[in-house]
Amino acid sequence: RQLRPGLTVGASLMRLRSHVDFRHNAFVADTQLTAQSAGAYLSLADMIRPGHRLTLHHGAPLAVTSGTIRQTSVAGYTDDGVYRTDSTDVALGVTARHRMTQIVYQAPLAKHIHGFAALARHDNWSHRRGLDNNLLMLGLTMKR
Repeated sequence: RQLRPGLTVGASLMRLRSHVDFRHNAFVADTQLTAQSAGAYLSLADMIRPGHRLTLHHGAPLAVTSGTIRQTSVAGYTDDGVYRTDSTDVALGVTARHRMTQIVYQAPLAKHIHGFAALARHDNWSHRRGLDNNLLMLGLTMKR
């Protein structure tokens, strides 16, 4: 949403639900999965010169937030030769959501070529609690 010329704010929320069918595997039960992502941003266009843009974004990338599968394994055999099974429920939802905050500056360098610099902070990188990351990226994009 444009608040005024050159100033834009936005937010997104995505939620997906899926039924996973393990027909091909008699030892894994079917399950329902839910995945979700969310984010918000503030963007300033034409700050220094026309075509330049500064964007601040905070969000959580798409991740499975709920779902469990039951896996059954052969645990041995009885004296009569009948196999015994052991079942384990495996939670698929992440327990530590990946969160990221980033600031990105973009500027046109030539026709169809833009340069960018991005500084980002990632908490629980790859959904692993305590695995944090500070990142600086410099790059080029081509637009036709």
